[in-house]
Amino acid sequence: MALTRSMLKSMNLTDEQINAVIEEHTTAKDSLKQQIKDLEAKYADYDQIKNDFQKLSADVKKDNWKEKYDSVTKEFDDYKKEVEENHQRDLKKEQYKQLLIDNNINQKQIESILEVTKFDEINLDENNKLENVDEINEAIKNKWDGFIVKNTISGVNSEIPPSNLGGTSKDEIMKIKDPVERQQEIANHLELFT
Repeated sequence: MALTRSMLKSMNLTDEQINAVIEEHTTAKDSLKQQIKDLEAKYADYDQIKNDFQKLSADVKKDNWKEKYDSVTKEFDDYKKEVEENHQRDLKKEQYKQLLIDNNINQKQIESILEVTKFDEINLDENNKLENVDEINEAIKNKWDGFIVKNTISGVNSEIPPSNLGGTSKDEIMKIKDPVERQQEIANHLELFT
């Protein structure tokens, strides 16, 4: 049954009330018509969307996405492992280099020694510090003995500098008047000057 002015008049509504009801009814009817048009347009695309979905589903099954996922995951895991190994190697190398310096190995030889050192034979503890430092120091002294810098003062070859050359502070070393002795002490205590 359609909404008409006569039907509304029979309900004892005033002309203003009838106009308001008709206007509201027309607005609602126009809105519903637009919704129907939108749905019809979507429905027209539905068959195409359904066909596209079925084709994509078949392509996904055909392309073996699981195998591709597993392959990419393995590559990523291998990359993470390589990054971690490189990080561990860098930590070992840095600490081993410091041990070489502490053992008075000639600065010019340190890089060459680092190139031939097998870092996979050196282990780190849970704090990422070298394990068995005493054994490593002993191995450095035995293996690289020819590269240890000996302190030469006034023509005397001595591995332990005389105690009268100053102390272990930067100021005491700088007070040494003999430039050869001062340079030797600076070389022995480079950590104070860096």
